[in-house]
Amino acid sequence: MRHLQRPTQIHRYQNLGMIDPLNNDGCILITGAGSGIGQTTALQLNMMGVKTVLVGRKQSKLEATAAMLENRDLAYIYPRDLGEDPDGTTKWMQTIVAETGPLSGLVCLAGEQMIAPVGRVKAAQVQTLFTNNIFSSLFLAQAFADRRINAGAGSAIVFVASVSTRQGEKGLAFYAAGKSALLGFMKSFAKEIAARGLRVNTVTPGLVKTPMIQNQSKVYTAAFLREHEAAYPLGGWRTGKCQRCNCVSAVGEKQLDDGQRTDRRRRISRLILFAYNTDCFKRFGKGKTDLNAALFGEATN
Repeated sequence: MRHLQRPTQIHRYQNLGMIDPLNNDGCILITGAGSGIGQTTALQLNMMGVKTVLVGRKQSKLEATAAMLENRDLAYIYPRDLGEDPDGTTKWMQTIVAETGPLSGLVCLAGEQMIAPVGRVKAAQVQTLFTNNIFSSLFLAQAFADRRINAGAGSAIVFVASVSTRQGEKGLAFYAAGKSALLGFMKSFAKEIAARGLRVNTVTPGLVKTPMIQNQSKVYTAAFLREHEAAYPLGGWRTGKCQRCNCVSAVGEKQLDDGQRTDRRRRISRLILFAYNTDCFKRFGKGKTDLNAALFGEATN
């Protein structure tokens, strides 16, 4: 098996009495692993030699992701529509850990986008959107916090929100509302489980060129994307653009007991990185950023 080289920088999990969720004994469950950011996350973790559980609605897409992995024996496929039976999530995750062992990480990337003026949206549409983008993640986090499922202190939950929670855009009111709910949940839930050393954090990315965006070509036209890309000093985002990926959680050593979100306005220290391009964090701001060394590093934005 070929593994991505581990970072040489020594981090302080051991001194804190916590596990490293990215060590080779860990296992990270990724939702939305069939495409986009979820697929990129799975590929990166696999190159690092980390066991992963690939979750998504369509088994065919998960199998396509698995076929791309360099270390196929480190991945488990568990198709599931996470919105169908939220109350059954804990029992379902127990069946997973019976095969994989305790989970050291949970990355909630499954979701969808709805672009529509507020006046044209029906309640049923909002219910579906919130079920897929909010409720599924909340009950996954609830299940992950179960002592029978997680690997103990140091285990990490990562939500992915959106910059739309801070920077409003036409047509994204309900989408932004759902992502904002994740941010509020994260901060309260982080304090509930901090005593056990479990961590909850959220990343708030901007526009990333994924199949979800490409499927909205009437809105995200080529001209729009060119204009948007010009606003980023290093160009637009796309999954899989760089060989080294690195997104999904930034946790300061003094912030382990409090939910944090990573965006352009926050100082990031001791990055714990699961996916995305190394360049992605550089594109958030104009400050000094040094993430080229490895998957663990120091950065200031």
